[in-house]
Amino acid sequence: MGKRRIIWKWLFLGLLIVNLFIIAFLFILLVQPFSGSEEQTEERQLEREPSEGFQHYFTLSLTTDQLKEIIEEEWQEEQLELDVVDSRLLQANLPLEILGNEVNATFEFEPEALDNGNMAFHQENFSLGGITLPSSIVLTLLESQLDVPEFVEIQPSEEQIVVHTNDIEVGEGFYTQAESFNLEEDDISVYVGRMEN
Repeated sequence: MGKRRIIWKWLFLGLLIVNLFIIAFLFILLVQPFSGSEEQTEERQLEREPSEGFQHYFTLSLTTDQLKEIIEEEWQEEQLELDVVDSRLLQANLPLEILGNEVNATFEFEPEALDNGNMAFHQENFSLGGITLPSSIVLTLLESQLDVPEFVEIQPSEEQIVVHTNDIEVGEGFYTQAESFNLEEDDISVYVGRMEN
C-alpha cells in the first residue's frame, strides 16, 4: 500500500512539472515579439501607443475571422452571425422575436480604435425585416431595452456604441486597450497590461 502511494506522488509531481513547463512555454511565446521584416517592425512602431498610466505587457493580434469566431461563439445562444461588408463594416445579423414573429435584424457598424484605447462602433445602417430604420432611433431603443455590461455605452445622439476596453478586466488586475481595428488590412490588435496606480 505504501509503495502504491509513493508511485502516485511521483506521477503527480511529474505531471505538475510538465504543466509548469507548458505554461512557461506559452508565456514566453506570448511575451516574446515575433520576428518579422524591418518594414513591419517600423510600421508597428507607428501604431497608437498605450494611454498614459497603462503598463503594456504584450499585444494580442487577431484576424477578422478569429474575432468573428470568438463573438459568434459568445453569442451562440442568440444565433448572432457576423460578417465583414465592403472591407470596412462589421455586419451583425440577429433574429429577433417581435409580436410573436421572428424577424431578422441587421446592424452595420464601422469600428474605430480611439486614442484613449477604447473602441467605437459607428452605426452605418440598421434594417429590421428588410426595412431600414434611422440609427438614432434604433440605438435609443437598444439603450432602453438591452442589459449591456458596464463597459458598453450606447450613445444614440452620436449614432455609436463605445466599448470602454480600459474597463474590461481579463485577469486579476489585467486590462485591455485597443491598438488598432482595421478590417481592410485584417489587423485587429489589443494591448494587454495593468493600470499603474
